Amino acid sequence: MKIVVLAGGISPERDVSLCSASLISNALLSKGHEVAFVDVYEGTDAADLESCFAKPSSGKTFSYSIPETEPDLPAIIASHGGRKELIGPGVIELCKKADAVFIGCHGGMGENGRLQAVLDCYDIPYTGSGYLGCALAMDKHLTKTLLLQFDIPTADWVIFDPSKQSVDEVREKIGFPCVVKPIGCGSSCGVSIVHDESEWKDAITYSTKYENTCLIEKMIHGR
Repeated sequence: MKIVVLAGGISPERDVSLCSASLISNALLSKGHEVAFVDVYEGTDAADLESCFAKPSSGKTFSYSIPETEPDLPAIIASHGGRKELIGPGVIELCKKADAVFIGCHGGMGENGRLQAVLDCYDIPYTGSGYLGCALAMDKHLTKTLLLQFDIPTADWVIFDPSKQSVDEVREKIGFPCVVKPIGCGSSCGVSIVHDESEWKDAITYSTKYENTCLIEKMIHGR
């Protein structure tokens, strides 16, 4: 099969994606598939899109090590002229030439259903859940609300907007220790365990670095 592996993008989880998608690409090549690895935001300027596909016999391998610092997303966007479109040039055209798309993106449009919806519009087959399942699962508040509707236990939680609410509400409804996290991020981005109020401010600052609203969960200790 000819498979496009989509990676990267403009998400705090960009580096995690580039690393895992590299491993995915190598595994697909080892199984005899032709692979085109492309950053979904950067896209490709290849005149011949067929040349983007590495053949198993080419000896091509992909490698990406996650740096210690988080990706500088504004700098990446600036390096592409400030382009606001989340899908780069040539990406859809390249995907149309493939038998399937392997979504190796983490966070952002790669997991919240937007990328899946775009591929659906072009009838391009892809791995993973459809756009609706992705949209629901990436939103922790919606996911937990659905779980309760089906009597599936989940930790108590509140939605917290630092500009409108105070720690008093969390103390009353959830208590300490608790877990602070963004509603729509993965890869543990913005997640903190808050043991007491002395750690509260730093945890909120860290979480709101990614999203303005936080999800505060009651801490459940493992066995």
